[in-house]
Amino acid sequence: MKKTAILLSVFCVLALANSAKAISTEESTSETYLINHGHSQELSRIVNMQKKQINAEGSPKLRETWIGAPVRIIKKVFGYFDPCADDENFGENTIAHPEAL
Repeated sequence: MKKTAILLSVFCVLALANSAKAISTEESTSETYLINHGHSQELSRIVNMQKKQINAEGSPKLRETWIGAPVRIIKKVFGYFDPCADDENFGENTIAHPEAL
């Protein structure tokens, strides 16, 4: 009986010690953690963008420039013929979150 109690208490101590070493979700999705573990700058940007969308925070546009009418027309024509053209708006959509009840 004593052996079972001692083994059970040792097991509980080891289980608690391992759970104390675990990292939090906030830490594992931070920019420095992702870059230090071999991920790219783009992945950390996308992760931060997703966290902002989940928390219903606005995300600033990456590039705010004025585009004249001729350039806009050329881009629309080019986009019509090539639907895979990059419009530099990846992940920049706005999601409307309903208010909490």
